[in-house]
Amino acid sequence: MLISIEGIDACGKNTISKLLEKYLVNQAENVVRFSCPNSESVSGMLIQAIDMGWLDIGTRTNDGGQAEAEIRQCLHIVNRLDSLPEGLWGRSKTIFIADRYIDSTMAYGIASGVDRAWLQRVKRCLPQPDLSILLDIPVEESFRRRPERRDSIESDARLLASVRAAYLDLFSGRSMHRVVVDATGSVDQTFLAVIEAISNIKQVMSTIFM
Repeated sequence: MLISIEGIDACGKNTISKLLEKYLVNQAENVVRFSCPNSESVSGMLIQAIDMGWLDIGTRTNDGGQAEAEIRQCLHIVNRLDSLPEGLWGRSKTIFIADRYIDSTMAYGIASGVDRAWLQRVKRCLPQPDLSILLDIPVEESFRRRPERRDSIESDARLLASVRAAYLDLFSGRSMHRVVVDATGSVDQTFLAVIEAISNIKQVMSTIFM
């Protein structure tokens, strides 16, 4: 089972994914947690260099940044493939927890003007999550929680607002595989809502595969 924890910066992805890992281990589950992007790989270092403004890949085109956005998406796909834990492709009985995965690149891509249908096609090469959980907070709350920003992406409030809107649009359909959790409350409140969502999908999957 693959669970992805999604959301804009400072929504609590890292905190919740770690709490979830500890909780599931205590439930005698086999658990592997991983984070995206993986900054230690070559693709991850390139992504970091672009985000920090150390590498400019869009100055020679006149397409309004479209080529840069698509290159960034391709780097993220390669990075996800680099980051996949052993055993994920075979979908063993292990529960895999991803701190950001496909939907984060989808949301940032859509917010950057990349065609949604193109994004959906190129993401098909990745193992699809059984459950994606969006920890939703307003952009203002994101900046309140973390006033200091690490790069130009995190510092752009207008971009983050577009990313949040893209996330909410992605999660707006009636799918049991995508759940929105209000993460403006306490950590405990958010975590309990996440556990409820996972319990629901596990019940559905156990019924299907009985």
